[in-house]
This record gives sequence, structure tokens and C-alpha cells, in this order.
Amino acid sequence: MRIGCPWRDIPIYFGASNSIFKAFSRWPKNNKLMKLFKKLSKNVDYEWLFMDGTHIRAHQHSSGAASKIDYKTSAKAVIPKKRNTKANNDHMDWYIYKISHLVENAFARLKHFRGIATRYDKLKRHYENTVALACTYIWLKL
Repeated sequence: MRIGCPWRDIPIYFGASNSIFKAFSRWPKNNKLMKLFKKLSKNVDYEWLFMDGTHIRAHQHSSGAASKIDYKTSAKAVIPKKRNTKANNDHMDWYIYKISHLVENAFARLKHFRGIATRYDKLKRHYENTVALACTYIWLKL
């Protein structure tokens, strides 16, 4: 996970790559790694829950779609307007904006795991469980 390589490139002294893959494959089938992460994150403090919008397929500031948030869930947009717009930034909570770097840091830590950044896993359940294992690793600060 940390170094990341295709299963067929695992050194032979660990065993046959197909045997290792089959052993790993049993865990995602039973969702063991996801269950482990869910147990660890059971008592999470949701006061500082951030949502990242890097998956939005638009230019960063052009569409305004990222700032359309469901306010019924007490979510608050912390997306500043561009400097050259006529709209002001009265809606901004600058304290939350300053600490929102924690979200970016979490994704940066996940990208340190080459196996996740490159996504060697072909199956969705394998990739999800590998990400859960990496998040558990980060969460426990191992």
C-alpha cells in the first residue's frame, strides 16, 4: 500500500503472487477493512466535518456550483468569492476557512500511499478497502 506495486511484481520470497492476492481478496469480500475503519470512527466528533469539492467537473470559480449547499443540514460554504467580482465575502467564516486545510492535508496524506494514488486495484471493493486501511493507518498514527 505504501510503496504500491501490481500483485505480479511482489517479490517471490513472499510467496506466489496469486496466493497473496487471493488471501487479500478475502478481506474486501467480507468488508473486514471497512468494518475496522467504521469501528474506529464510531465516536467521531462531527463538529468539524468538511466536505471536499475536488470531484466537481467545472472550473474552480466559474460555475458557482460548489457554493450551492443544502443549508438544511447546517452546512456552511467556506468558498471565498474571487477578488475581481462585485460580490462581497460577508458570508465567509474566515476561521473555518483557515482550518479547512485539514481536509487538504488528509488527501495529501492519502497520496503518500502510492498504491492508492496510482490505484493498482482493479475492483472497486478492493480499492475502497485499501483506502479504509490507509485511513485507519493515518487515524491511528502508526
